[in-house]
Amino acid sequence: MAPEYRFLNVGELILPTDEHVVETWEPCGAEGYSVQPGEVFRRRVAGGFPPQSRDLDDLETSFRNLVAETIAACAEFGVTIVPTRTYRPPDAQARLWRSSRTADEVSAAVAALQAHGRPVTAQILEGVGPQPGKLGRHVTNALPGESWHNIRPAMAADVAWMVDGVVVWDTERSAGAYNRNGYRLFRDEATKRGLYRGPAWDWAHIQAAPGAADADAAETYFASVIGA
Repeated sequence: MAPEYRFLNVGELILPTDEHVVETWEPCGAEGYSVQPGEVFRRRVAGGFPPQSRDLDDLETSFRNLVAETIAACAEFGVTIVPTRTYRPPDAQARLWRSSRTADEVSAAVAALQAHGRPVTAQILEGVGPQPGKLGRHVTNALPGESWHNIRPAMAADVAWMVDGVVVWDTERSAGAYNRNGYRLFRDEATKRGLYRGPAWDWAHIQAAPGAADADAAETYFASVIGA
């Protein structure tokens, strides 16, 4: 039987495998969708991968240093930026991707992965099973292995802007001693340091290189972890 994942309160999730608890200030559960108190989901999990992380130490060293510099630079403007995701294992990426896709879309993606020599990635995408979510409202376009979060050490980071201890997701609001928007300031400071932003709508994301990650290299990593 697949392990049970119970949301105890909105934004709080206990994973039986590692007893990780998501802090209440996160906007949604670790799986990437909004939750209700006591809501229960079941899933199949790809084995062997480390749990999701928001620790900067899980980033590649040179990238980590630049992210830390960017956060420190924002602090000089009175803006508090905190990391919310660094490493994301491929099964978590698969759940995000599947949460807004139909069964036919998933089947087509699995077949395409197999045809392009990525059978382990196909196995992960298929293995997580159906996911709750809103069809058509995509939270990611990256399949497992195409996100810089999925390699280890990771080369992408997501952040949140905090004002008076509360996360703000507004890209227009200004605050702090210099009356700046936290996400716009973060993106400006990151690009000054040679880092790359994510999609235009994803203000909270930065990565070490442009475009998608090396999916073939990720396939090799995935295979080494699960012993395929």
